[in-house]
Amino acid sequence: RPWWSSRLLAPPLVTLQRAWVLRDRAGRCGACTSAAGALASAFAVGPHLWRTRSHPWRGARRALMDCFKLVLLDCDGVLWRGAEAIPGSADAVRRLQRSGKRLAFVTNASARTRAAVAKRISSLLGTPVPASDVVTSGSVAAAAVAAHGGGAGAANAFVIGAEGLREELRLAGVFVVEPSLPMPFDEVAFRSLASTLPPVTAVVVGHDEAFSYATLAAASLFLQRGGEECLLIGTNPDVANRDTAGYLVPEAGSLIAAVEAASSRNAIVVGKPSPEVIRQLLERHGLKAEEVLVVGDRLDTDVRFGAGAGARTCLVLTGVSTREEAEALPFSDRPTYIRDRLQDVVL
Repeated sequence: RPWWSSRLLAPPLVTLQRAWVLRDRAGRCGACTSAAGALASAFAVGPHLWRTRSHPWRGARRALMDCFKLVLLDCDGVLWRGAEAIPGSADAVRRLQRSGKRLAFVTNASARTRAAVAKRISSLLGTPVPASDVVTSGSVAAAAVAAHGGGAGAANAFVIGAEGLREELRLAGVFVVEPSLPMPFDEVAFRSLASTLPPVTAVVVGHDEAFSYATLAAASLFLQRGGEECLLIGTNPDVANRDTAGYLVPEAGSLIAAVEAASSRNAIVVGKPSPEVIRQLLERHGLKAEEVLVVGDRLDTDVRFGAGAGARTCLVLTGVSTREEAEALPFSDRPTYIRDRLQDVVL
C-alpha cells in the first residue's frame, strides 16, 4: 500500500499538523506540495477536523473554497492598502462572486457609511458591490445604540468619530447630540459645560482625526452625568493600523482607551473580534459556523472574530500580522489557513 494510506484511515494529530505546515510553507518542493496538500485536503478545512473527502488527490488547491458557503472579507489589508488595491484582490472578488458563494465585507473602519465602503470597493476593484453586502463597525454600533434606547427615534448619542459614523447613527434613527465646545477648554469651560449637557443614551467612540482634549472631556462628562444608563460604545478595538510606509497610525482603540481612562468606565466594543456579526449572518442565511470562512490580515481582530463564532479563518500576509506571529501562537489560537494574499485563497 502507499505510505500514506494508513494515515488516511487513522491520521494521528501530529501527521495532520505537519501536513498543514508543509502545505502552507513557502518554498516547498513539488513532491512535498502534492503529498502534503492532498493529505491536508483529505480532512476538510483544518488540521483539527478529520472528515475524509472522496478524492483527496483531485483539485487539492481548490478544495479550500469548496468547503464554504459564506465568505467574510476584511477590507483594509485584504482588498487594499492605503489608496491602492492589493494586486490580485479584484480578480479574487470577481471569482468569488461568479462562484455563487455568499460574500460579505466586514470592516472595523467606522469613518465611512456602508454605502461609501461599497462605493470604494466597487471603484478600487472594478466590480459592483451593493451596500447590503457591507457591515461596518459603525453600522453595528448604531444598531446597538438604537436597541438600547428603545428603538428608532428614541435614542440619542454623543459621538467621537467621523461623519460616516454620525450618518450611520442617523440612519438607525439615533439623534446625534453636538454641543458647542468652547476653546480653549480650561477648567472654567469644563464646569460650565457640566451644568448644560443634556442626557444621552450613549457615548460612541470611533476613529476621529479631529480628536481633542475638549471632545475627551465632553465624553467623560456625558458618561459621568448619565451613570450606568449611559453606555460607552466603542466601534472597534484596533489601536493602530500600519500605513504603506510601515508606520503605525493611531486608530479607534487608542481613543476608546483614552475615554475609558477619563471616565473610569469600560467600553462595550461592538466591532471585530466580537462574534455577534457572524451570529447574525448565520441566522440570516441559515448556515452553520463551519460553513463560513473569515479572511483578514489581523490576528487580534479578524482571526479572533471568526474563531470566536466557530468559523474557519484565513490570515493573509498583506496587512498587519505576520506568519511568524501566527506560528508563535498556541496551536489552538492559530488561523486555520495562512496565505500570502487574497488571490491565493481563491485560486
